[in-house]
Amino acid sequence: MRHSPRAGSLQFWPIRKSKRPFHTFRKIKALEGVGYFAAYKVGMASALYVDTYKNSPTFKQEIVEPVTVLEAPPLRVIGLRLYKDKRVVTDIWSVEEELKKYISRKIKVKNSSKSLEEFTNKFDNLRLIVCTQPWLIKLKKTPEIFEIEVGETLEKKIDYAKSILGKEINVRDVFKAGDFVDVASVTKGKGFSGAVRRYGIRLFPWKAEKVRRRPGAFGTEGMSKTIFSIPQHGRLGFNSRTEYNKLILGIVDNLNKEFLRYGKTLTTSIIIKGSVPGPTKRLVLLRKAIRQKIYLSEPPRIVKIE
Repeated sequence: MRHSPRAGSLQFWPIRKSKRPFHTFRKIKALEGVGYFAAYKVGMASALYVDTYKNSPTFKQEIVEPVTVLEAPPLRVIGLRLYKDKRVVTDIWSVEEELKKYISRKIKVKNSSKSLEEFTNKFDNLRLIVCTQPWLIKLKKTPEIFEIEVGETLEKKIDYAKSILGKEINVRDVFKAGDFVDVASVTKGKGFSGAVRRYGIRLFPWKAEKVRRRPGAFGTEGMSKTIFSIPQHGRLGFNSRTEYNKLILGIVDNLNKEFLRYGKTLTTSIIIKGSVPGPTKRLVLLRKAIRQKIYLSEPPRIVKIE
């Protein structure tokens, strides 16, 4: 029997709409402390920097690349979540009074008198519950709340959780210039679109058919259904996507630049080489790269951002 491999990629099939306007990672690289952060997309710019990759033909030369700017206000650790056999045991909250007016817009939370010592030998995993602080950059008042994985072993997770509960995590505590990160975000939502824009099918020539912007056949004769591989119209965009091995060119405090539909940055900014999925002001999650193959001899040095 003749074998023929399928035509077309099913990497993103089925094309589902994201349930929320930010994406999370399924897998986190085991590290001491946190290997995970969140930032808001500001926009794109051009950066002049010194290339420090020794195998590059432009090694130690100044080159210009398109970059994405992400503003990263500190994350606040507001609780701990304990797991036993992948099931939630309990939550331990620690929310200051000044934060309740913001967090109550998202969830109902009460400070508990529970402690980790009460659940000794009753859990096998621990995650931090963190919230963003978009009010620090005058973006909005409602935070995003999600879990992040920390540490390598349970003992290290407990020690780190005790030291960080109720405190802030800054981006410089997690990443530095020259690190490679994976980026998770939700793409732009573009509404209802036809098959030509959605799948890139070719147009029929003039007078060949009654219509031009549709697939040639919807299936074989006699079929009682339409198979999934037929390109048809529908919703386009607002999909969860993860991009791997993005280079952090630098972490800047004062970026004196006005961005379209965003304005000026007020806190620390992350400069990432290349593009990042999603529109302006969307939350982007970053983690330590889990497929890193390139290692730089020294961090890149940004000369100018325009």
